Amino acid sequence: MLRTTTALLALFLTTAPTGCDSKSDAKSGDAKTADAKSGDAKSGDAKSGDAKAADANAGPDYAKIDGFVAAAKTSEDFDKVLEGCMGIAIDLAMAKKIENADTDPDYWAHCKIGPARAKAQLVIKESTPDKMHTSCIAAAMVAEEIRDANKPESEEFKTLAENVNKACGM
Repeated sequence: MLRTTTALLALFLTTAPTGCDSKSDAKSGDAKTADAKSGDAKSGDAKSGDAKAADANAGPDYAKIDGFVAAAKTSEDFDKVLEGCMGIAIDLAMAKKIENADTDPDYWAHCKIGPARAKAQLVIKESTPDKMHTSCIAAAMVAEEIRDANKPESEEFKTLAENVNKACGM
C-alpha cells in the first residue's frame, strides 16, 4: 500500500504542472469561448455552428494521440499524450455524460493501453542496473493498474509490469 501511495504521489507531482495555463491564457480562452457562443467571427478563425456540430459528432481525434504515443521518447513527450487525453476525457464527459473516461473502449485503447505499453517498453529498453529511467515509477503504476483492471489486456500487462519492475530494480 505504501509503495502504491508513494508511486501515486510521485506520478502526481511529475504530471501536475502539465495541465496548468497562465492566467492570460485562461482569460483569452474565456474570450474565445464567449465569442464562439455569441457567433461572432473574428478574422475567419471562428467556425460556423454547423462545422462545430460536425466536429462534435466526429468524435475525439485519437490519431493525434496515437501520433504522440508513437513519437514519445521522453517524459515530456508522454506529458503531451496525457494533456491530449485529458482534453478528450473532458470532451467525453460533456458529450457522452461519461464520468470515467476509462469506461469508453476507444479512450481505454488509445489513452491508457497504447501510452502504457509504449512507456513500459521505453523504460525496459532504457533502464540499466545502475540507472533507473525517469519514467520507471509512472510506467510501473500504470502497468499494475491495467494488470489489475480485469480487462483483456490484463495478462499482457502482468508480464509488462514484472518486466518494468525488474528493469527499474523495483
